[in-house]
Amino acid sequence: GDIIDMYSMSRFGKDPKKRILKEELDMTNEFLDNLQKAMPKKCSAIYMYGNHEKRLEKYIESKAPELDGLLSLAEFLHLEKRGIDYRHYGKWLELDNVVYMHGEKLGVKSGYAAHRQMMRVGKTMAMGHTHRLALVHYTDWRGTYRAVEGGCLCQLDPDYVDGVADWQHGFVDWIDGVPTLHDFL
Repeated sequence: GDIIDMYSMSRFGKDPKKRILKEELDMTNEFLDNLQKAMPKKCSAIYMYGNHEKRLEKYIESKAPELDGLLSLAEFLHLEKRGIDYRHYGKWLELDNVVYMHGEKLGVKSGYAAHRQMMRVGKTMAMGHTHRLALVHYTDWRGTYRAVEGGCLCQLDPDYVDGVADWQHGFVDWIDGVPTLHDFL
């Protein structure tokens, strides 16, 4: 989730000279093209909508309800044509006993949201949303679980954040059910 920002549809104050929706859609389509070229043929891709993707639906609901059902991000990003399955905002995905989700809650510090979600689902899990990097563990009578917050690839100093955003660039690699964090610090 949050692969596209939908800056122009954000509820936050914004500079009208900055990113327009068409540019964001073009950048996202280019990213998806490059991702698909880099993926091995036997892999499948799943696009999990995040709160930033949801901005289009919220915008249509509040500003142009007559367009509801006519415009969708999945169509703008050609997900069906690309063979990319997508999960709507708030939906979880479980593969090989690992739960993947975008996430909806934030924690005060890195790892707090992932730990809370891991305790809620009772499984190893990965989430986005927080823009922070974290790997936390928990062990009980059932075994040891891991939860990871995957960081972000966005601008770390957006104009709508006062001061310094507690965000980190990075991504997560899963090998044999074990997460590895890659940061760009």
